[in-house]
Amino acid sequence: MAAEVQSNEVDGGGVGTVPAGKTGYYISDLMPPGTFSTSEEITAKGSAGELEGSFGLGFTNDEIPFNTSTALHDMLVGFLCFDYVYLPFAALGPAHNLIGSELFWEVIRTDALRFIHSESKIGALFRKGEVIGDLGNVEGGTSAGPEPAPISDLIRRVLVPVQSKEKEAERLFKELERRTPVYRKSVQINLPSLVRGALVMPRISRLLGISDAILPTQVPRWLRHPYLRLAHLVQTAAICAEYKIQAAKLPFGGPQLTSAAFGVQAAELPADHLASYTFSGVFNTDLGGLVLQDMSIFRQVLHFRHSADGQSFRREIASVLAVDAGHELRASVDAGLKRTIPLGVTERAQQAWPFAWVISTPTFFLLN
Repeated sequence: MAAEVQSNEVDGGGVGTVPAGKTGYYISDLMPPGTFSTSEEITAKGSAGELEGSFGLGFTNDEIPFNTSTALHDMLVGFLCFDYVYLPFAALGPAHNLIGSELFWEVIRTDALRFIHSESKIGALFRKGEVIGDLGNVEGGTSAGPEPAPISDLIRRVLVPVQSKEKEAERLFKELERRTPVYRKSVQINLPSLVRGALVMPRISRLLGISDAILPTQVPRWLRHPYLRLAHLVQTAAICAEYKIQAAKLPFGGPQLTSAAFGVQAAELPADHLASYTFSGVFNTDLGGLVLQDMSIFRQVLHFRHSADGQSFRREIASVLAVDAGHELRASVDAGLKRTIPLGVTERAQQAWPFAWVISTPTFFLLN
């Protein structure tokens, strides 16, 4: 069955905006199984001297109480419960490798998965050797000049076609480019200033371990990653507002910081509990662990999305999302729900597994 491709130009919005009556789920930090770096340190030289910058969440093994990746689980919850799943562009390579090339291009073609590329990265910036710095937006240029690289070039840096498949790859890359809006408002909204505003709140200062002697305009080098984690949440709020995304999956510790910064409380009932029940008949199931044992189950999830029960399930989820338009973060934290959905809906959805039919799919090729 040929995959239907929808336009991501919508009435009243821009490229990548969630259409009216639909739902979006932004996984703000995707960390698949394996060994990854969660931070980046750079040094830049200019007329004003040498500058050192830190970027990323900077988590260490000692900080995280568990070592099991939730990346695949989060993606499955998104595909089961929401019309669109969004990922930061930095997760392009990990997402492709996590679910495999065939499934990856299927969810791109059907517009179930979108990426958001932010041209500016917020970092903690220090003059060389100094221990106190500040937050700032940083835009990367190219060898041709200071202008950011176009998204088409960035895609081709991450995904490389196998030999003799270049023409097919170009077609798929252009489809991916259409599914990847570029967020350019970090400078316009002055993202660092918004983070400094949040730092004024006493609860935030206590959570981050900031003493009263440190001004909001100052970033101690030893606290740079906690500052950047708060910046990540502020940027997530801005992105969700820009693209009308109703739910966001936050990184470890995000709900506590979000409560302090935005006054948004995480709901006791998350959507992934209902997704787990629909998937396995048991609440609080590690969906990712099950699918890693048999990736064919992932295709059943995609089939369920297109079924009448799947569409009904997503509509019910949309009706009970814990979203408060009065807050700066107008998205449900970790896809929290105000209440459960009718039992009949979950039972019908759960009874749809396993599928008794097989839908043929296009043939895809592997990308390195």
